Amino acid sequence: MKLSSTKSVELKTRNQIEADRLKIVSESVQAQMAAQRVKVEQLCAVCGLKKQQLEHLTVRAGTGGIPQQPGGGAASGSEDW
Repeated sequence: MKLSSTKSVELKTRNQIEADRLKIVSESVQAQMAAQRVKVEQLCAVCGLKKQQLEHLTVRAGTGGIPQQPGGGAASGSEDW
């Protein structure tokens, strides 16, 4: 009877250790997920900024169909002769 009582205590102890370990691992995974979410949000913000910068670099034709340089002047080579 003493052997089975000892085994029972040992198994309860092992079970508690594993439950504690599982809790720690779960909390660690949650923290890692939160960190990755923040990283994804940061990268999305950078992507949006880069898209805006690219949009502002695009050359568009002015009202007369002549491409305008940044700053408002006509592109070189498009002067009236």
